[in-house]
Amino acid sequence: MLQVLHWLRKSVQEGNKKDKFLDLWVAFEFLTSGTSIPRLFQQTEISSLLQVVDKLELSNEQRRALHFRISQLNEPPQMAIFNHLVKGVGVDFTDAELKVLSAARKKRTDIVHGKKDPEIKPEELDKMRTILEKVLIKKLSALKLSAA
Repeated sequence: MLQVLHWLRKSVQEGNKKDKFLDLWVAFEFLTSGTSIPRLFQQTEISSLLQVVDKLELSNEQRRALHFRISQLNEPPQMAIFNHLVKGVGVDFTDAELKVLSAARKKRTDIVHGKKDPEIKPEELDKMRTILEKVLIKKLSALKLSAA
């Protein structure tokens, strides 16, 4: 939680808009870290899938690619972890807030992977910060209740 607060503070006090935007995503990742999400597949099911792949007539490169993807089936994307977290702590978002988060996620991907250099608007930063703060407050409240 301290890391979330650190990066939220940094997103307010330091850097240009893009720096602030990326700092908010670091806060987002710390906020979701440690969130346990139910596994979709049992290890026996993953092993069975790998055996099926091994029986197919594929090149070694294709087989390695499929093995890699299958081994990641229980590693959900960041947004799935976030959705599980907000459901668990009981945060409700408006459609507008979810739209902001989705657009921000795309911008983050564009920046981090060098696809585009999107414009970051101050109101986007404010909305993202508000979303993170809502989840942080609920998560801290849940921790406080579980400690009592």
